[in-house]
Amino acid sequence: MVLLLSSVDATHSRTSDLSIHAFANIDSALDVFAADRTGKADFALESAGGTVVSTRCTRTYDSVKSAISFFGITLAHWSRSPNAMLQPNTHLGECWCFHGSQGQAIIRLAARVHVTGVSLEHVSKLVALSGRIDSAPREFVIKSLESEFAEDGEVLGSFVYDINAKPVQYFPIKPRPNGQPTRFIELAVNSNHGHPAYTCIYRLRVHGNMAEDDQN
Repeated sequence: MVLLLSSVDATHSRTSDLSIHAFANIDSALDVFAADRTGKADFALESAGGTVVSTRCTRTYDSVKSAISFFGITLAHWSRSPNAMLQPNTHLGECWCFHGSQGQAIIRLAARVHVTGVSLEHVSKLVALSGRIDSAPREFVIKSLESEFAEDGEVLGSFVYDINAKPVQYFPIKPRPNGQPTRFIELAVNSNHGHPAYTCIYRLRVHGNMAEDDQN
């Protein structure tokens, strides 16, 4: 009987240890997810040093609703700058919107990076007031540029954002043929999901490995 109880205690102890280890792993995974929802470093993040340096001819969309009025007189308009898509806040309306269905933005990354992928995020249908997210980008291209003034760049990938999938979608990118790191990325949106007036970008993340020279 004593041996049986000892065996039960030992089994319970091992099970408890495994449970504690499992919960620790889950907590660790949740911490990583909560940090940026992808578990991958984001070299476009504004607070880390990423910034939008140009939008070429793309015009930011100024909504009539985004205005301060006093007795029916509009005193000021405001809109979120392109850098809004490099910030972690992605609540409804916290995005960069531009006129039409096509637009570009050139981003200087926080460091020179061997890009391995990008993540594009839009607000979920579940929180959209109309239940529709047709202002989400559809077809888009990611390019590597030599500088913010480059007229064109090397295409790293062409992708499609699916509004019926998860809000945060990851798109892998193959290594550049020349093996060189990238400092300037261009996001070129070629279409949206049907909104006639504007397209909204909630968050663009750029993932990869920092160039060795920039790690020193």
